[in-house]
Amino acid sequence: MAKQTLLLIDDEKLVTSYYKRALEDAGFDIVHKYGSDSTFELIEKQKPEIVGIILDIMMVPGDRYKDDPTTEGLRTGYFIFQDITKIYPDVPIIILTNVSNIEALSVEFGIRNLLIVRKIDYPPYEFVEFLKKEFEKFKNNTNTH
Repeated sequence: MAKQTLLLIDDEKLVTSYYKRALEDAGFDIVHKYGSDSTFELIEKQKPEIVGIILDIMMVPGDRYKDDPTTEGLRTGYFIFQDITKIYPDVPIIILTNVSNIEALSVEFGIRNLLIVRKIDYPPYEFVEFLKKEFEKFKNNTNTH
């Protein structure tokens, strides 16, 4: 069976390295990008085949969103989310964030193939188990429709 590739978008290098390692240990290939500019540069050059996206919310806006109301980077992930769902409309997205009020984020993002979780609630290896279960549910839901 071919490895499944995940797109991981998060600019927090140290913490993200632990999640990346846990996901690789679980058999996933990881394409890790540190922000909006490098993410869309990759997608525009070679749209990789991915089975899921893991996205942080708070990131530097970069050139792509420098004129958008990202609230000094606190909402950059929201803008990435809006653009990336146009490119990957059927790919599940998990927001993995340090934002404490995920209920407020749920209202703002609110779509079917999106989950929002806090990093503090899901350390790397627990996150991998959560992700596997959620991807399985998503796959089952898409196969029945």
